[in-house]
Amino acid sequence: MKLLEETGVEPIVFDESGEKLGITELAKLLTSNDACVVIGGFPSGGFKSKCLEGCKKVSVAHEPLCAWSVLAKAVVAREAALEGA
Repeated sequence: MKLLEETGVEPIVFDESGEKLGITELAKLLTSNDACVVIGGFPSGGFKSKCLEGCKKVSVAHEPLCAWSVLAKAVVAREAALEGA
């Protein structure tokens, strides 16, 4: 977390309890700043680290997804935003 503070990058945490975003909104978020994304890969449960408190939490589905599915959605959103820029 210290490195993120030094660089000024704010992490975006993908969490099923986060704000639900569509691809367009996610693309805007990922291209508005330097993006650092945090994706959990837990067999059950979610983030428990205090260092992620206060970070922006977003969700890309109404149900839990596998980590690679979340990553794929983030990559597609970023690519779409770059193609439209």
